Amino acid sequence: MKKKIETWLTKKRKMLPLHGQDSNILIDAIIGGKWAKDCNRYLARLGNIYFGILPLPACGEVNRFIFTELDSHEKRMRFFDTYAQLIDYRKIEIYVPQEESHKIYRELVQIDSRIENIDAFILASAIEARCNVFVTLDDDLIENRIIERRFKIKIKQPSDLL
Repeated sequence: MKKKIETWLTKKRKMLPLHGQDSNILIDAIIGGKWAKDCNRYLARLGNIYFGILPLPACGEVNRFIFTELDSHEKRMRFFDTYAQLIDYRKIEIYVPQEESHKIYRELVQIDSRIENIDAFILASAIEARCNVFVTLDDDLIENRIIERRFKIKIKQPSDLL
């Protein structure tokens, strides 16, 4: 019976709109940043209304934050525990980019030179994964019409999805 329920839940999640997460959504939610309320309310919808993925480059950015911005072992462990619980509880899948993401990355930086390299690679991974929406707090990406039209993806902030 448990196996049937797990199979049914997996199929249900796969039918939900696919959302790629930028690292700043998780970081802001965990540290209680300026947009924490919206980020947490949005993240609460993952697994129910939306199916979430976290591109591997975003995981790297989260790790960079942990080791450069958190100044004690206790803060790092508390952050990492919350991060791991969030990924697990919301059934966010880690997406490992493939070769196509490199081509998409090059095109993104040509389209808009304001996009930072890591953000372009995270977005390229979400595009390659065929996400319907990429969720970020990055003003240079939000509702970038050229990118949205070219790659058939919506780029939104959490408050747009509540």
